[in-house]
Amino acid sequence: MIPPFVSWLVNSVIAIAFILLGYYTFGNAMLFDRLFFLCLLFAGFFCRKDVNVLSVVFIIVAGRVLDEAGFQLLDNPDLLFKIMVYPLLGLAIYRFKDDELFYLAMAALLGCVCAEIYWLAIGYQPPNILWSLFGMLLSLAFRYALIFRLFVIEKFYPGRSRGILIDFIIRLVAGAHIIISVLMITEYLLRHVGGTDVMYMYNSYPYVSHALALITLWALFHQAYQQLVQSRLQA
Repeated sequence: MIPPFVSWLVNSVIAIAFILLGYYTFGNAMLFDRLFFLCLLFAGFFCRKDVNVLSVVFIIVAGRVLDEAGFQLLDNPDLLFKIMVYPLLGLAIYRFKDDELFYLAMAALLGCVCAEIYWLAIGYQPPNILWSLFGMLLSLAFRYALIFRLFVIEKFYPGRSRGILIDFIIRLVAGAHIIISVLMITEYLLRHVGGTDVMYMYNSYPYVSHALALITLWALFHQAYQQLVQSRLQA
C-alpha cells in the first residue's frame, strides 16, 4: 500500500512535468507528436493485458490517422467536392443524433450550407470551413466510439468490459473540440457574411488545442502509470 502523501507527491510531480512539457512543446508540432506516440506506446505496453485501455489507445490512433487524412483531403476543396462532401457530413453527423452536442453540430452544418449558397450566389470567394466541420464530425465519432467500444468488448470478451477514467476525460476533450469548432465556424460566418472582424477563437485556437492535446497525453500516461503501480503491488 502506497502512503497517501507519497501518492500525492508523485502525482504533483507528474502534473508539473506535463505543464512544463506543454510549455516547451508549444509551437513544435513534430516534437509533441513524437512524445504523443511514445506515450501511446507506453500506455499500450503497460496496459497490454487490459483490453479496455488497449481499445481506447486504438481509438486515439485511428482518430489521429483520420485527422491527418482529413487535413490532406480537405485542403482547398473545389465546388464539386463540396457538393459531394456536405451531404456526407450531414448523414454522418445525423448518425450521432443521440449525442448531447448533436443539435449544436447540426446547427453549425446548416449555417455553413446556407453560407456556401449565399457566397456562390454573390460570387464571393469562400473560406475553407470544411476542415472545421470535419473536426467537429471526428470529435462526435470519438465520443460515440468510446461508448460503442464497451459493447464490442462485451461481445468478444464477456465480463471484461468496463468504463475507465480515460473514457470520461477524452469524451470531455472531444466535447470541448466540438464547441471550439462551432465557435470557429461562427466566427468565419461573422467575418465573411456579417463583415465583422471577430477573431477571438481563431487567435486562441493554437493555445486551446495544445492544452486539450496535453490533457489527452496526461490521461494516457496517468492510466498507464496507475496500471503499472497496481501490477507492482499485486506482485
